[in-house]
Amino acid sequence: MADEGDIIGVGSTVYCKNCFDEEITGEVIAFERQTKFLVLKRPPTNGRPTQCDVLFLNLNTVKDLKITKEVNSPTELTLQNLDMNLLSARKEAELEKKRRLVAAIKANVSDEGRDLFAHIAKTLEEIQWSGTDIVVMNQVTIKAPYQTANMAGQTDSQAYQYVSKIVEKFNNERSSSAASPSQ
Repeated sequence: MADEGDIIGVGSTVYCKNCFDEEITGEVIAFERQTKFLVLKRPPTNGRPTQCDVLFLNLNTVKDLKITKEVNSPTELTLQNLDMNLLSARKEAELEKKRRLVAAIKANVSDEGRDLFAHIAKTLEEIQWSGTDIVVMNQVTIKAPYQTANMAGQTDSQAYQYVSKIVEKFNNERSSSAASPSQ
């Protein structure tokens, strides 16, 4: 087996035998020395020549490893560490969405109001509840029953015009889906 200090170059071809005595050959597409993971590209098992199989190997479970074709300038592909701050921010964003939903439920907001809120929140992050009213960008307020006629704010502002189009489109889609019978 190759020494632990060896770097298996991307593009090299390797042969190995795993702990189940299966013989495996493939082209290296990634090698991570610290975790001892090797990623191989192999001919497709489904027979489609435009595709390939990808196999992840833990080198701790490999009995024998031989490099059958080595590339001239081996390079090590290291896997990026997970950005825990990014994961934490995503969790916080999901938690905030749930808090908004709970606030809507506690305020006895109608299904239409909750649906409109969720629809707007897909596009604009600066949205919140004020009782049963939806407040967008601290500039536009939408009151029940959540139609464009129930909007308040500076009507000539870009924010108002944009939110108005979202509300109108949402309500048109909702009424057209309610009008068409489900089969």
